[in-house]
Amino acid sequence: MEVGKLMVLLLFVIGVESLEMRTWGSGSGSDPSVVSLDCGKHTMAPNTRVTIQTPNYPNNYDESYRCQWEIYCNSVENTTLTMVCPDFELEDSTDCTADRLIIKDHDSRDVICGDDNPDGTTTVSGFIRLTFWSNIITGTTAMGFRCHIWCFPKPGTINLPCIC
Repeated sequence: MEVGKLMVLLLFVIGVESLEMRTWGSGSGSDPSVVSLDCGKHTMAPNTRVTIQTPNYPNNYDESYRCQWEIYCNSVENTTLTMVCPDFELEDSTDCTADRLIIKDHDSRDVICGDDNPDGTTTVSGFIRLTFWSNIITGTTAMGFRCHIWCFPKPGTINLPCIC
């Protein structure tokens, strides 16, 4: 391999690793090897993963709680996001009027609750907004969820970090 190509590859790997570590929050899961994002806006690089989870996971989440994550993958138009949710359990209700997770991907919007796991959800671009709501009724919570979100380049695109 040419030295120039090797340097670009090395910078790409170093850049991806450092970006991934910078974008993760200080959430509180029971598994110390998994760091979850805090509520808010986050940017990630292609071929990296972030994790979101309900508070207290894997124990029941709190009543009257709201958290919204906006996740962007660079570059938004050349990437997609895929959710992998090994655990998902919210309070079940008719039309998800109680506890729920709202998944927004540009033109689509899904509201899910109960054990309707969003595992395998893939966005059309590198953007997703996830909003978790729990209602104020005491004693009607569940385990919650832990979801990993992967950013992948769309087929046929090349995503190299800016070497500025």
